[in-house]
Amino acid sequence: MKDITKLIRRFVGILLLSTILVIVLNIIILAVISTSQTANGRPWTTAKKTAEALQETETGYILSGDISDQLNRENAWAIYIDNDTLEVKWHTENLPDTVPLQYTISDIASLTRGYIDGYPTYTGESENGLVVVGYPKDRYWKHMYPSWDYNFIKNAPYTVLIVIGVNIFLIFLIYIIANSKLLKSVKPITNGIQASLSTSGKKGFYPTLPLKLIRHRIFSKNRNETYKEKKQQEQTGFLAFLTTSAHHFLW
Repeated sequence: MKDITKLIRRFVGILLLSTILVIVLNIIILAVISTSQTANGRPWTTAKKTAEALQETETGYILSGDISDQLNRENAWAIYIDNDTLEVKWHTENLPDTVPLQYTISDIASLTRGYIDGYPTYTGESENGLVVVGYPKDRYWKHMYPSWDYNFIKNAPYTVLIVIGVNIFLIFLIYIIANSKLLKSVKPITNGIQASLSTSGKKGFYPTLPLKLIRHRIFSKNRNETYKEKKQQEQTGFLAFLTTSAHHFLW
C-alpha cells in the first residue's frame, strides 16, 4: 500500500512539473512570436521621419531619397495636409485614387487613430502642416479605441497568476480524482496480498522485494523442495533394498 501511495505521489510531481514547463514554454513562444510580428512604434516612427525629411522649396515640397526609398520598399504612400486650408499640398506618386485631397478637423481626428478608406494611417507633425503615411490594407491592424481601465492594467500580473493557479489546481484535482478511483480498484488486491502474507507469517517480505528477486526465491524454494523429495526417495529405496537383501540372506 505504501509503494502505491509513493508511486501516485511521484506521478503527481511529474504532472505538476510538466504543467509548469508547458505554461512557461507557451509564454516564451508567445513572446517570441509577438516580438517578431508586432509593429510596436515603427509606423509612427516612419511617419515622424517622413515629416522631418519633407522640405519646402520654391517649386514645391521635396522628400529626401532615403525616406522615399523606405516608403517604396514598404509599399506605403504619404500626404502633406496644410494647417490653414486642410488641403493636401503634397503627396507621393503612388497615392491611391480613393484617398481624398480635402479634409475636415473630424476627418483628421479619425485618420489619426484609424484609417483612410481602409488604409491604416499614421501621422507625423510637420512645419505648418501634418504628414500622413498610409500602408496597404493588409499590412497593419489598428485598435481604434486604445483605452484601458487603470486598475485592470495595474492588477494584470495578479490576474495572470490567479488564472495560472486556478488552472494548475483544476488539473491537480482532476488527476487526484482519477487516481483515487484507481486506488480504490487496486485496494482489494493489495489487501488480499497483505492478508495472504500475514497468514503465512511473512508479512511485508515479498512486497519489499523486486519482482525478479521474488521469482528467483520462489524458484529456489521449489527446487530445494524437489531436491529434498528426491533425496528422501533415494534413501527410502536404499533402505528397502537392504531389507530385501537381508531377508534373502537369512533364507
